[in-house]
Amino acid sequence: MWFKVLLVLSSVPITIFMNSLRIAITGLLVKSYGNEVAEGFLHDFEGWVVFLAAFICLMAEVWVFTVLVQRGKSIYELFDFDGPSSTGTTITTCLGNKLYFSSLITVVLLGGSSIVFAFSNTIVIPERKSFSEFPMRVDGRNVSLYSFEQDVIDILKPDDYFVGNYLSRQEQPVGLYMVYYSQQKDGSALHSPKVCIPGGGWIVEDTSIISFPVQDSTLSVNRVLIRKGDRKQLVYYWINQMGVNYTNEYFARVSLIKSAILNKRSDGALIRVNMVVDGDNLAEADEMLQSFVHAASMHLSEYLPGQEMTSQ
Repeated sequence: MWFKVLLVLSSVPITIFMNSLRIAITGLLVKSYGNEVAEGFLHDFEGWVVFLAAFICLMAEVWVFTVLVQRGKSIYELFDFDGPSSTGTTITTCLGNKLYFSSLITVVLLGGSSIVFAFSNTIVIPERKSFSEFPMRVDGRNVSLYSFEQDVIDILKPDDYFVGNYLSRQEQPVGLYMVYYSQQKDGSALHSPKVCIPGGGWIVEDTSIISFPVQDSTLSVNRVLIRKGDRKQLVYYWINQMGVNYTNEYFARVSLIKSAILNKRSDGALIRVNMVVDGDNLAEADEMLQSFVHAASMHLSEYLPGQEMTSQ
């Protein structure tokens, strides 16, 4: 047990050392060969190599332990895959442990390498309309556009975005925010509203997933009620990747990895609509947002490329 605890704790200094070594090597390479070695595929591949090197350091610890303390035991026995046995370790169990361990390492190596290779070589960029062409009038409302400050753009790193309020004389304005990434890699990726909303000082009072009819199908969205002081807002948001809508960010991430490997695409978009809630009249706010989303959805397919879109 003491060695297992030591093994876990040692991952901290190993991580610090290996990343410091990676940064130092990157600095030397940049000095000799330019900034290209710190970007794109080389940067991702370097990170994967460092991960493997750190893993090898942990395995070296286990090997030293077997030599100095657990003499006569194999390195596979220390992992206790099958647990203690009163009859001792048989040849079949030992071989099974070795096969299990080797298969696990192979899957990790091949899986990680495939993901790094796929995202480093994603070059298919689908054709689409720019958000600058998105209709200025939707659901009987006219838009008032806004622009992000440069520091926000530097954080989000979007390839295209749209932010504005669609105004009506009789009703509360509907805010529309859309952000699109032609390739989600190298720090350019969708940022979850689950992080942005609390970061803006809003308290999440309720969250759920709802579905409602849109055109000839049904759209599922994340529905979030937020509050800051006496102000309340109702927010709908969802992720669109290759024409498929997601409310679960983990499923969207898995789909992104699959798409990068099989289709050489990692494009995606986040769509968010919101409205200030008057009092506790949530039913009316839901009705307005759903009406707006229904009207906006008639145009979205031109700006959110699906699987059948051509590439450039």
